[in-house]
Parts: sequence; structure tokens; C-alpha cells
Amino acid sequence: MIKTISIIRIFLTSSITILIVTSILKSNEPIYYNIIPYSEFIDSVKNNAVSRLYIPNSRDKPTKVIFNDGSHAHVVIESGKEILTLSIDIASEPKARECNDYTFENVDPTTKLSYQRISYGRLLDQIERKRLESIDIYCEDFGYARIIDGNGLTTKTQHVDIPNLEGVLEDLLSRLRASDIKFHLY
Repeated sequence: MIKTISIIRIFLTSSITILIVTSILKSNEPIYYNIIPYSEFIDSVKNNAVSRLYIPNSRDKPTKVIFNDGSHAHVVIESGKEILTLSIDIASEPKARECNDYTFENVDPTTKLSYQRISYGRLLDQIERKRLESIDIYCEDFGYARIIDGNGLTTKTQHVDIPNLEGVLEDLLSRLRASDIKFHLY
């Protein structure tokens, strides 16, 4: 279903920007986003107050920031290059499982049945720990990663959604090449 989003009004308060949008989906109820300035987000990360980023599929939506105390806010992130250097978990919305001529239906049925989900931030950790055996990336936004278990003898397949931010896919491919990890782009 296509969401049509239109900006109604932007309110500026002391340190918080509140963006009011209308989403035409099931109703015309406004959706309110509590948007913090990017600099405040970076300060929160440096102070270890952020536990996770939740990247939306649509660039029309801001990124959800989940704090260690359970509260959340949103931030507008233009490029993924800087956030990849931060020590936080990065997750993203599940993607549609089809693109171009390739559809999710073409994936090996045993892969679809046996996968677990892994966040993008955890995938990056697995690359650093040399526990990623290989990854198949589909449509540049999701993939199936084969992670080596702690005993080093077996692998498990995990689904990962790649955040839809500028520079993220290029950074991932660079990390895979530098670590000599097998990957395929479909």
C-alpha cells in the first residue's frame, strides 16, 4: 500500500522539532513525530544513552531512536556513512520481498523456513568477529547471512534488512571485501 505523506506544519521548540504529517492510509489522522536535532542525537550516542536506531524503508519518515530508558524520539539522517561508525544497534523495517525480476519466492525454501532475523548492527559485529561466512544480498536492501556458531563448526542462516540510507550498501560491500567474505548480489 502506498503511503502519501504531506507536511502540514513544523513547530520549533527549544530543542525539539515536532513534525506533524498526515498519512493517507486508513484514516486522515495526523501522525506526530518528536524530532530531535541531529547534534542532540550524536551527543546522546556519545553519552551511551541510545540503544538502537530503527531505520524506516521510506525516506519520507524520520529514523526512530530508542533510548536505554525505553523512551524514543526521531531524527532525520541524510547519510548512513556517519551512523555506521557509531556504537549502537541499527535495525530497519522489513522490506518487501520482491524487486525487478527477482522475487522472494525464488529463495530456496529451506532458507525461508530456517532463517532467524539479525539486526544490521549485529551483522556488522559478526563481520568484525570473523563469524560471517557469506551473505546473499537481494535488491540491495535485504539478505541472508550465514553466521558461524560459537563452536565454529556449524552455520545458521539469518535474515538481515539493510538500511535504506545513502552509503550503507557501499560500506557493507567494502567491509565484506576487506574481510574476504563471500557475497552475491541479486
